[in-house]
Amino acid sequence: MLLDLKSDIKVTQLLAPVGRAAGAVNGAALPLNGYGSVAFVFGFGGLTGGTAAIKLQESDDGSTNWTDVAAERLNGALDAAVANTPQVVGLTEVTALAKAFVRPVVTITGGTALECAVYAVQGNPKVSPVGDDGSVYIA
Repeated sequence: MLLDLKSDIKVTQLLAPVGRAAGAVNGAALPLNGYGSVAFVFGFGGLTGGTAAIKLQESDDGSTNWTDVAAERLNGALDAAVANTPQVVGLTEVTALAKAFVRPVVTITGGTALECAVYAVQGNPKVSPVGDDGSVYIA
């Protein structure tokens, strides 16, 4: 049995780290099955005169009927972006959720080429250890 953090988490890139223009940007849908906890890491580079608001949304099927995750289900606050400062927020009650998928949404106002990326860190896997691709690791 492997007793290290890497064997018990899965990191998924939901929004690639590139410069983005004004508007809403939806991250990839993250399936929640197989894990008991998840944290989202939002990273922003230079804001170049713009602002960015962030939120999480959930869906039954990962493609339609997205709704905002209620603030009381978050461990941490989704504050406005701060340049060169990561922001981490957890999603509580993952195993009791009625919705199967969650995604980040970043809404950029003003500025040019705002740099942002979002990663999900899933933990407490139902089966451990977890492989590099999120599958069960067989030694």
